[in-house]
Amino acid sequence: MKICAKCGTRNEDADMFCKGCGSALDQPDAASGNGQNSLTAVLKEKGSSGLFLAALIFFTLGIVLNIVSAFDTSSLKATMVSVFSSMDMDAMNQAISMVPYTTIIGSIPLIFMCIGLWMIRGTCSGGNDKPLSTAGFSLVKGFTILQLVLTCILMAVVLLMTVIAIFIVMGGYEIADLGVTDIRRHIGNGAIDLDTISTMFAVFAAIFLLIVLIAAVLSIVYYAKVIGSLNRAKEIAITGSTTKNVSMFVAVINIIGGVCGLLTFIMGIANLLSNGGSFSVLSVLISLVQPVTNLLFGGLIISVHGAISRHLS
Repeated sequence: MKICAKCGTRNEDADMFCKGCGSALDQPDAASGNGQNSLTAVLKEKGSSGLFLAALIFFTLGIVLNIVSAFDTSSLKATMVSVFSSMDMDAMNQAISMVPYTTIIGSIPLIFMCIGLWMIRGTCSGGNDKPLSTAGFSLVKGFTILQLVLTCILMAVVLLMTVIAIFIVMGGYEIADLGVTDIRRHIGNGAIDLDTISTMFAVFAAIFLLIVLIAAVLSIVYYAKVIGSLNRAKEIAITGSTTKNVSMFVAVINIIGGVCGLLTFIMGIANLLSNGGSFSVLSVLISLVQPVTNLLFGGLIISVHGAISRHLS
């Protein structure tokens, strides 16, 4: 049995060319006896592919654009002035001045993940005669775990605040106690009483709570699957084989996110053009880069999954 080093397809010993991709076939690896190291070649081929390079470029560009946009605070200041008109201007300017620094701090995990991904690209492009380094995989895995922990903390805070809000309203507190003193005037001069409003608020809060729960579960599963896929890649890099595949769930979520992001981008541009609105090149690039990045990584994971599946079948 010959295993194609390019795509992982199993071929007969007499075959000279791969039935899957048409590449010339070598003899089965003598050290393993069954072509186990072909998965290492597959990992190197996918890691040095143009698809992975394109995904890396867009991922890096997204981080850079996000940081650069944080220093353009004019639109943020205009929004805050319109929403918080009574806020002290000095305090507002001080808060706005902190935005670039908080953005940089918040981007640190993504920056290290980006470095790790470029390290993976580097080791996979080192040639078939060089062993794969696992440093890049470990770096990406470490900061993925950090993102998982931060996501869990954020979701827990949002859930707690939502539950507290529901109990406050359902516990009989007056809406006025929450600072909404003009609520009757805004909804029709008392056409709806406060009990009805409290019930409506509780219903909407419960729906929001359900949405947050679903998002929390999907986020946790997503990051857990990413970590598992990185473990598979490290296993291949170390041993040349694996008994499990990378996660298609990660690929599907990335593709769904990419498609939704592109649709949102297109509808947003169409709405601006139809209404004669203006937009900056930077904002357009930021809105476009993330969905394209998701689609590229989704396609890459599907490609890797298919190659490993052919090896495991």
